[in-house]
Amino acid sequence: MNVRPAHTTHDALERLLVMDDQRTLPNSSYYGSHPLPSQAAVAEIGNDLLALFFPGYFGPSPASDGYQWEQASRFFKLRRDLAQQIYLAKLAECGVDQEPGVIRKWSEETTDSVLSTLPQVRELLELDVQAAYDRDPAANSILPIPMCYPGIRAVAVYRFAHELHVREVALLAIMFSTWAKSQTGIDIHPAAKIGPGFFIDHGTGVVIGETAEIGKNVTLYQGVTLGSWNFPRDSQGQIIRGAKRHPTLQDGVTVYANASVLGGDTVVGCYSDVGANVTLRESLERETVLWREKQHLQKRSKKGSSTKPKSSLGAGAPDPSASAAAPPQLTYRERYPDRYNDSVLPDDGCPNCGDVDERDEFGKPHNATD
Repeated sequence: MNVRPAHTTHDALERLLVMDDQRTLPNSSYYGSHPLPSQAAVAEIGNDLLALFFPGYFGPSPASDGYQWEQASRFFKLRRDLAQQIYLAKLAECGVDQEPGVIRKWSEETTDSVLSTLPQVRELLELDVQAAYDRDPAANSILPIPMCYPGIRAVAVYRFAHELHVREVALLAIMFSTWAKSQTGIDIHPAAKIGPGFFIDHGTGVVIGETAEIGKNVTLYQGVTLGSWNFPRDSQGQIIRGAKRHPTLQDGVTVYANASVLGGDTVVGCYSDVGANVTLRESLERETVLWREKQHLQKRSKKGSSTKPKSSLGAGAPDPSASAAAPPQLTYRERYPDRYNDSVLPDDGCPNCGDVDERDEFGKPHNATD
């Protein structure tokens, strides 16, 4: 085994310490005299919040002996821990511009203001859990939803982090969102605006950007991105921060797996459906169904002999090599031209099974998941 010379290791350490001493890498080093908020403390507060939001699922059951005493102890511990982390976050943001005593008082007042919203947040989460049960046919009861559904946990932490964000504790709010993402694989910016009855099914890979706005009773499936299309810039070419750059989903919208809805000017109208794997960069009127068609698969034998391309339109779809005399199968556009929105996407089939005939009476594609 090759062993690196000791002087190489010592030289590397010396170079790192010189970089810190000379402050040559200011973007990747924090030189403040006060400590930053603690990731470990954020995780501990997050777990305490889940126990307050979902008693019995996380933490003791309300039917157990000593429940009220234990929850009261948890609440006041959370208040102490949260006030300290808000203080550290604000101290880091303000630097020497404010007296620590002033920041300490502001942190305690902000903590009480945030905690006063917990009953309202819990009422919103009750609606979110009910929405998950109502819209997921795989849910045989309420029991697994608060405990096992990553979307519910991610939304619970988001709703708390949003209260921090609107009170200008941006650093700590982002830290809570980052912790939730590490636990669930769902990335929700705390500045996003999300209405009640929100459900993320499966969840992995969902991204909701900073200026996204989501109405009531909206459903997202795994891999959905509510993102930006481009960044507005000033005359110097610098990004204009805070501008609306993420889409708006109105009430009752459903966005299926791996779809991307992009741009601050994009508005998806009430009760519209955006099919799987769609990339949408312009607005939809209310009650619009949007999907992709004409996705073809090819296959070949591992033994080396090629086979003819197979359509992903499913059994019963026409063979591309069939006789020209065979009657053509009409696409959805051809059968229902009045229902097709030409301004959005080209003609295709069902994003799940590929069959242009397998649609309901409204031309809606199959659900991407359960």
